[in-house]
Amino acid sequence: MSKPVFTDLFRLSGRRNRKSYMLLLLFCLSGWAVVLTGLLNIATSLSIIIVAAIGVLVYVLGNLVIWIAGAQRCRDVGWSGRYMLLVAAPCIVLQPLIFVENLSLAMITVVIVVTAAVWLFLLCLIVIPGARGPNLYGADPLAAIATDPPSAA
Repeated sequence: MSKPVFTDLFRLSGRRNRKSYMLLLLFCLSGWAVVLTGLLNIATSLSIIIVAAIGVLVYVLGNLVIWIAGAQRCRDVGWSGRYMLLVAAPCIVLQPLIFVENLSLAMITVVIVVTAAVWLFLLCLIVIPGARGPNLYGADPLAAIATDPPSAA
């Protein structure tokens, strides 16, 4: 059993287990793909400003969800949720540089390497098991689900 994926989605405290985190990450990535593909298909019929605004909104909301869930996942491992600031800072500062014209090859390389490091950290959060039992950041999400009595239908 796992913590439901959309439980405590915008809660800045608590813990999230690996399965719930992985499913949420996959949901955000597939949501980005679907929305951005749809936007590219209708870009000719809508104003480019509207399409860009919707794209940026989807990107920011998706990143926010991933950062909050990652902070919950860090807490499950036993780390501070503030480690996700190490992920958020490069995304906020460097990724918009992709859209700058005449960017030097060195800067493009920095953006690609930092983005790859961020994704490696997010993937490590999927692989590293959480701390068993309660820790400094709350109760074990798997133990909480295992002790809940099944609801009568």
